Amino acid sequence: MTQFYYLAAKTPLETGFFSQPSGYSRKGHPLRSGIDAAGIDLEEAENVSMHLRLPYQIIVHAEEGSFAMHKAKPDAYDLKCLHMLYQYIHSVMKNSFSVEWFTAWADEEDLELSAKRELTLDEFTSPLQLILKDRELLRIVQKKCYEKTRPSPGGFFRNIKALSSSKTRSSMFLSRCPYRNQAREK
Repeated sequence: MTQFYYLAAKTPLETGFFSQPSGYSRKGHPLRSGIDAAGIDLEEAENVSMHLRLPYQIIVHAEEGSFAMHKAKPDAYDLKCLHMLYQYIHSVMKNSFSVEWFTAWADEEDLELSAKRELTLDEFTSPLQLILKDRELLRIVQKKCYEKTRPSPGGFFRNIKALSSSKTRSSMFLSRCPYRNQAREK
């Protein structure tokens, strides 16, 4: 069986081979031997898994290396593949709010996830964060869109109740409340 890796985004993804050769031949061609041959090869895919919700999807192949899923410590080839993917994701995030990075064995893409993580772009600081377990989904977003919306039990509402017991404090509080002023304008 084959382990597949997928990347999805809200904007179209560039395909092809990505690597950074350390040298060039006399004719200006990139050297592709040893560590220079390591990189990532990206090809288009469609609807590969129910877990990927973003519309533009690609299959990511590690060339001359791997994404170190089954290794205790990635070697130099694996690190180069992970670094190229890390750079690629950062370039995609300039035009996309989020990306999804997912792996699964062939024909197991729709089985239940083994793990799910979410990182903001600020938290995404190392290529090693791209090492996944089988059927793991990593979502990288620009910023998290949700905040804690419920106040602690009784905290906020208890304070309003105390303020409303005094007419002067209540009117002072309500005049400063931005939501009350917005309601008046409507």
